[in-house]
Amino acid sequence: MSSSMDSDTTSQHVLVVEDDPLQRDLLLAHLQQLGCQTTSSADGYAALITLYQAHFDLVLLDLSLPDMDGFETAKRMRQVRDASGQLVPIYAMTARSEPILHSKARAAGLNGLITKPVSQRQLEQLLSGAWREIPQGSQEELPQTTEAVISLKQRATTDAQPLLNEAYWQRICGALQPEALHNTLTLFQQAAPEYLQHACEALQEQDIERATQQLHKLAGSSASVGLSRLEQRVRAAERALLAGHIDPSADDPCPQLRQTMAESLKALQQALARLFHEG
Repeated sequence: MSSSMDSDTTSQHVLVVEDDPLQRDLLLAHLQQLGCQTTSSADGYAALITLYQAHFDLVLLDLSLPDMDGFETAKRMRQVRDASGQLVPIYAMTARSEPILHSKARAAGLNGLITKPVSQRQLEQLLSGAWREIPQGSQEELPQTTEAVISLKQRATTDAQPLLNEAYWQRICGALQPEALHNTLTLFQQAAPEYLQHACEALQEQDIERATQQLHKLAGSSASVGLSRLEQRVRAAERALLAGHIDPSADDPCPQLRQTMAESLKALQQALARLFHEG
């Protein structure tokens, strides 16, 4: 596919399509830090309207959108060309790892898949045209996940994960301005407990679809701020629910997730205190 991106990242207009406000704001902050002009949409239909109204050099598209998924949104976006007749590059963002995603991405007209959480380094490569397309079947493009569903009663795997991924934390602290970092973390502290509460309420109502949607948002948000253990436990619960390995009335994951949430928020507060003390 032809691309309208050039090597001057500061002149580029990027459309971010992401329904989770934390992940959306973090992406916008990274892009603005790189000097880009940014526009955002929270769902596919709004993104299509926005794309018709302005020229964009790049679209970053979440696969899990509330109205129509990222593949369908991309197909419809492929009907839009800029003034020079070029197709706008569209990259889908996902934390999923199913092999079928590659073929679905090609069929939808996507330029590629990007692993969530999206780093500033990945954005720099995309904007500069240096992003390396990874062949289908490579293990580099998407995160590796176990095929087996992790039992919530077997805590060894997730206990091995640190509460806070220090290396990732240092990267986002170095990449973002203090105000943007503060706003992102404040939003997480507000949104994350709400996602978990909504998921637990859905489980009580036996609404598995809504529960997994909320858990998916919580896992993505946790990954975005480097809370590794919370992310892994939430993803384990999400996978187990989707696979039918959890009976919500008999094997409630919420007590463990609430405990991990409390521990993670405390670790985040301690990291913030260290950051501002050192600064």
